Amino acid sequence: EELEGEKGRLESGLRVAKTAAEEDAQQFVEKEKRAVEKQAGKRVEMLSESLESMQAAMRRLEQQSSHKESRLRSEVEDLQRRCAEAEGRCQELTCSVPESTRPLLRQIESLQASFAEKQRVWEQVEAGLNKRCSDAA
Repeated sequence: EELEGEKGRLESGLRVAKTAAEEDAQQFVEKEKRAVEKQAGKRVEMLSESLESMQAAMRRLEQQSSHKESRLRSEVEDLQRRCAEAEGRCQELTCSVPESTRPLLRQIESLQASFAEKQRVWEQVEAGLNKRCSDAA
């Protein structure tokens, strides 16, 4: 009987100790779970902030590249327009050069004809003077 009583007390003590150990383990698990959840929450918050920051940077870069692309497109259009205008002026000059040189060519021809005539007259005068000199001698 004493053994039975001792056994009952030990079993009772064992149940109490087991219950206390389970409660301690449960509290430890809960405490660890809260710590892990807290760390996970901080990590999620940090990653969310990082993601938002990266998205904002990406939007800024997209805007900058869009403005740059627009500016470069405008510059290309301006250069193409200026090139077309320069080609037009070049074509105009190419066409107008022969027209502007015709009067000069006519003037040169006229001067050459005049020179030839004067040279012919001079040669006649010279020949006449040479003949007079030889007749007089």
